[in-house]
Amino acid sequence: MFSKASLVHAGFGMLNIAIPLFIGMAIHNYWLGVMGAFGSLIFMYYVPVNRERTFTQMVLVTGISIISFPISALTASVPWISVLWIGLLAYLIQYTLTSGKFIGPGAFFLMMINGMLATLHRFPMHFTLMLAVYAIIGAVLSFIFSIIEPKLMGQPLSFNLDLNFEADNLQIAVKSLVYAIFAFIAYFVGYSFHLPNYYWFLVGAISVLQGENFVHARKRQFDYVVAAIVGCLFAWGIYEVVSEPIVLSVIAIILLGIICLTINRNYMIGNFFTTPIALILFKLALPNISNSLIEFRLLAIVVGTTIGLLGILYFDHLMKKQKTLNLKDYEIN
Repeated sequence: MFSKASLVHAGFGMLNIAIPLFIGMAIHNYWLGVMGAFGSLIFMYYVPVNRERTFTQMVLVTGISIISFPISALTASVPWISVLWIGLLAYLIQYTLTSGKFIGPGAFFLMMINGMLATLHRFPMHFTLMLAVYAIIGAVLSFIFSIIEPKLMGQPLSFNLDLNFEADNLQIAVKSLVYAIFAFIAYFVGYSFHLPNYYWFLVGAISVLQGENFVHARKRQFDYVVAAIVGCLFAWGIYEVVSEPIVLSVIAIILLGIICLTINRNYMIGNFFTTPIALILFKLALPNISNSLIEFRLLAIVVGTTIGLLGILYFDHLMKKQKTLNLKDYEIN
């Protein structure tokens, strides 16, 4: 049913998230475990999709993580600056990865972690910076595993970073700009409502903004919302029954293994397990957190994905307008 390569990748993914979680529990620093786990999830998203270019992408993604995470943590102390920063960062990351012709999640996961760090304005700056360091540790751990896994499978590592910033490549620039604008809008909406974890509005939007066109984006929205609803119900059941950190950690590790096996086969199934993992990690860091967090996540995902869908609709409109103008120029010439 599953290939040896996919099983090995799932095993490394589970080990990747288990290491920060268990170290955090061992030294009674659950924030280290939680943020390290979030950073380590980069392995799940970015390793399997580019094959011969995986190592190159991991070098780039890890470098972006090391630079951007502390900046996002610093901007959190001034929320309106953090909102502007997230919009700018969305453009820079999406344009860079698209110009490099990397396939896969694009800026999605990097923006998720940066968005999370930029919302932590209620914490002291030094503590938020420490959380950024914990997330970087997880990202570096992912990078190390991205070297070990292909070596174990007998696959060569190669580095060939060819970022093609062509001035005439208007479609990449426009798509990245639309991505950034609507990511900014989603983040701003969440911030304006003063909801907890309002970066989930951003996550919902960019999950849809990754779509190639409106039809593709609409399907992604449907899959993401349905998976989120089922995942939230599953997380609610876990919140009601489980409170022991070790049990919560084991559940998160198992779910991550399932994601590694299924995300490339079925987007909806993979995202079904992503939601409870995120909620379990917050439960570890904040044991007394209420079930209302689940309700906020559902609201944020529905609103965020709708904003993202509007962004793709606008991008399609711009591309059709460009084609019309190009056709007119051709007829005149």
